[in-house]
Amino acid sequence: MRVLSDAINLACPLMDTKSARQGSKVVQVPRALNLRQRRRRAIVWILDSADRRNERCFSMRLSGELQAIVNGTSGVLEKKLLLHKAVLANRSFIRTNTRKLRK
Repeated sequence: MRVLSDAINLACPLMDTKSARQGSKVVQVPRALNLRQRRRRAIVWILDSADRRNERCFSMRLSGELQAIVNGTSGVLEKKLLLHKAVLANRSFIRTNTRKLRK
């Protein structure tokens, strides 16, 4: 169980992008993911990556993918890195609520 939880925690993305219209353009707006969303995204990525492996039975594919994540050689970690790079590239589109509250 320790390897599974470590692999899921390593594969969890912190942020995601969401499409939004800004004028006539569609831009990718970064947003933070809560814990449940992060874990779900990591588990889906791990299962998809395990399905693409060449081992015969699923238990071997899953264990191989978990070991690859812990060792740092999995494609899941590359996918997480690319997502975080996209978030950094689009960080200028983060909107903050600057409305003043009325008394």
